[in-house]
Amino acid sequence: TFTRSFIRHPGICVIIPLLDNDKIVLLRQYRPALEEELWELPAGTLAGREENQAVVAIETPESCAARELLEETGYAAGSLEKLAACYAIPGSGDELMHFFYAFDLERREQHLDIGETISEVRIFSLAEIEMMIAKGEIRDAKTLIGLFYALRRQV
Repeated sequence: TFTRSFIRHPGICVIIPLLDNDKIVLLRQYRPALEEELWELPAGTLAGREENQAVVAIETPESCAARELLEETGYAAGSLEKLAACYAIPGSGDELMHFFYAFDLERREQHLDIGETISEVRIFSLAEIEMMIAKGEIRDAKTLIGLFYALRRQV
C-alpha cells in the first residue's frame, strides 16, 4: 500500500505576445517563493471550481489568455492562436498549460491582480531573447517552452 498526493488544477494559459512578428513582450515578475524577479511570458490560471475531488475550469483557455494578457501587460490581442498544450508536472498534478500566440496587439491599461508584482513590461527582439536564454537569464519553464515555440516559428 502507498499514498500519493496530487495537485488538482484548472490549468493555465501562457501567452506569447508578438509585435511585428519578430518582437515579443516579456514581463519582470517578483516570485515570493524564490525571493527574486524573473523574466516571463504573461500567464495565468483559468478560473475554476471544485467538482468531484477535482478542480475544473469554468472559463475557456482563450478567454483566460485574453484576460491575463491585458491584466499583466496592458496589451489587448486582436487575435489569439492556440499552438500547444502540455502537462506541467504529470507525476504529481493535472495542471494543463495552454500556449497561445497573441497578434495585433493594442496598448491599453494594465490591471494587476492583488498581490501581483510586475516591475517592468518590455519588448525584446528574438535575437535578444536567444541571448537571454543562452546566458541563463530566463529560467521560468513555461516561459522557456513558449519562447522555444516562438523561436522555432521563425526558422
